[in-house]
Amino acid sequence: MKSFDFRRLVLFLCMLLMIFAAGCGGGGGSDGDSGTPPPADGGSPDDNVTPPPVSTGKLVLGPESTIAEQRVPAGGGTVQAAAPGSALNGLTIEIPPGAYGSDRNVKVTASNIQSHNAGPFFNPVTPLIRVEGADVISEQLMQVTIPAKTPQNHFAMAFFYDPETEKFEGMPLIRQEAEAVTVATRHFSSFVVSAIPEETLKAQMPITSEYLPGRDDFKFANNGSWLAPGGHCAGQSIGAIYYYTQQQLAGEPNLYGHFDNNGETPTPAIWQDDANAYKFCSVLQHDIHWEDLSEKIDRSFQDAEPTQVWKAFAYSILLTGEPQLEGMFTEPDKDGKRGGHAMVIYGVEENDDGDQWRLLVSDPNYPAARDRYIYFDEFGMLEPYSSAANAQEAAAGKGSLYTQIYYIGKAALLPWSVVDQRYEELEEGLIGEDIFPECTIMISEVTDMGNQLLEINDGFHETTAPFVHLYSSVKTEDGAEGVAYLSVFEGLESTTPVDVDLDKMYVAELAEGDNWFGFYSQVDYNGYLIFLDFQWINLYYKPQPSYDLPEYILQENLKRTENGFVPDPYTVTGSISAPNLNGMDASITDYSYDANQHFSYNSVSFSADVTAKLPFDIEIRQNVDGVWNDHAYTLPNGGQVTLTRTTERYWLKYRKSDDSEAKGYSNKGVMHLRLDKSNLKPIAEDMGLYVFEGVVTFQYKYNTHVSGPEEGYEYDGSVWRDELFLTFINLFVTVPD
Repeated sequence: MKSFDFRRLVLFLCMLLMIFAAGCGGGGGSDGDSGTPPPADGGSPDDNVTPPPVSTGKLVLGPESTIAEQRVPAGGGTVQAAAPGSALNGLTIEIPPGAYGSDRNVKVTASNIQSHNAGPFFNPVTPLIRVEGADVISEQLMQVTIPAKTPQNHFAMAFFYDPETEKFEGMPLIRQEAEAVTVATRHFSSFVVSAIPEETLKAQMPITSEYLPGRDDFKFANNGSWLAPGGHCAGQSIGAIYYYTQQQLAGEPNLYGHFDNNGETPTPAIWQDDANAYKFCSVLQHDIHWEDLSEKIDRSFQDAEPTQVWKAFAYSILLTGEPQLEGMFTEPDKDGKRGGHAMVIYGVEENDDGDQWRLLVSDPNYPAARDRYIYFDEFGMLEPYSSAANAQEAAAGKGSLYTQIYYIGKAALLPWSVVDQRYEELEEGLIGEDIFPECTIMISEVTDMGNQLLEINDGFHETTAPFVHLYSSVKTEDGAEGVAYLSVFEGLESTTPVDVDLDKMYVAELAEGDNWFGFYSQVDYNGYLIFLDFQWINLYYKPQPSYDLPEYILQENLKRTENGFVPDPYTVTGSISAPNLNGMDASITDYSYDANQHFSYNSVSFSADVTAKLPFDIEIRQNVDGVWNDHAYTLPNGGQVTLTRTTERYWLKYRKSDDSEAKGYSNKGVMHLRLDKSNLKPIAEDMGLYVFEGVVTFQYKYNTHVSGPEEGYEYDGSVWRDELFLTFINLFVTVPD
């Protein structure tokens, strides 16, 4: 079998994990709560709560006027509206250096909203603003300050507006002041600022979307992966919001469990085989560059007003009816770095005691949990939230307190078109193929060609071997091959996998027919094993027919004589002899003679590798002068025991066509011998022990060597029993049950 370095890949992957280590959280604190499972009927925590009507509707607009137009270089700049008499005079768009790779012509227009049918909670305090030239996703967060005179005791925030769908989407709020609203975004379209009386907003509580954990989130926890080793909290939260708003509301099934086992036979107890959906979340985390983006959010939102965060969630859910994305951060560690985490906020309500309010949290570390909350007091100050970078750290008690909590919204900071593309790949079963390493389940088994290492393709393999060895092969970017940590689920109904040591293979004992094994490939990151791949493999076992052999009396050290088989103290187990070899080259050393004066030496020893049950046939494969020659004797009812020649030279004597004698040899040959049951006599049948008694005769093509000056030529002739025969004296063969 081909030899592999079972640890080489680990070092390579560790370097990649250091590159991709985009975590969702930080250190310190403690959190190991697993959350409350969803109700059995999948219903709401409070069946009396009815989500408010979603505000959608047509805006009737007046004439459009240009309030700013400016060329912004790639080095960045500020676009400012200089429009005296306009309600938007002084509007600014700050475009940081590196936001775009080239100069941009940015144009800002405004249209007064003359009327609308968007419902009672939409109260525009600005015209509809449209920005051209910055509609593509920027590499940096852009900050927009919108002049907006907000009445006293009102709360105002900005919303994107799509005239085609007539739907609103909240923009990430940094702060709302009496005369302006400041937001962050990475792209532009049309947007407007709307205000609502704070008493009206509070009166609508509880404010909930129809989104519910255990129905609308992913079934698996955020355990991290090879691509997102620190966790994919943002990718999992974004993926859940995307599916809910773009797929589920359009008639697709609920998300929870929808991608179980990639849509194949349901395996509700095994989350690992939801591999495509899990890769989808990790790929989204990778695509949005969450670690870099979270640092930019943390910097841009330093001036955010914390008492306004709950209002942004409440108003956006009230107006859109959709769950919202939240981003939060820990206090700086000793190196000044904050840990970040992302979750879904799906509602705002009063607590059970009626003395406090709280945001309803869908935390990817706790799938299906409906008892996760962020509390806030009467002044709107949010309390710290306890979670972790990923579910494994949370379960290990390595949680963190997140003190800085921000409203992100939905798609303002995300490349939503990329999410569309990745979802198509998820549906097609192609997600992650361009990013994740290629994992292949390899099987080592006995075939007619001996012990072979094969790839399992399309999740199915048929074998005649009752025991096979398997491992997970991983091809890295440089083409190197190594192995992954492996956990194996033994059957579709299994719940606990069998862990396999990194330097060993999994041994599968097969029953006749279908044998399903789930191969969960993992890599190590900071002492945790995290997701690399999952594959279900069906090993179909079709055993060979069994045969009854006659009974023999156990005898030791048997030797063939004229009087039959008798004990012989000089026989050598496993030796092979060629008779009548006299006058060998003096250079040949380390030789010996057996009891029959048959010459043998180190180049003719054999090793036995028992690979199948009886009966057997005979096949010899010999390499002569670099040319392989096959000599097969196929007998009824195939099956084999393979003996492989392990040395470099085999000498023989033959008679030439002119009746003169010569001797020949093969160089670096490998001989395979397969035995027929007629030449195997059971000497301890209950132990599966047999002895080979026989002579093998075969045709052979080889080089010759004559005395005097060395002269080599090929001789294609027949070598029969009286010129060459191989005698195995007491070659003990163990045949497996």
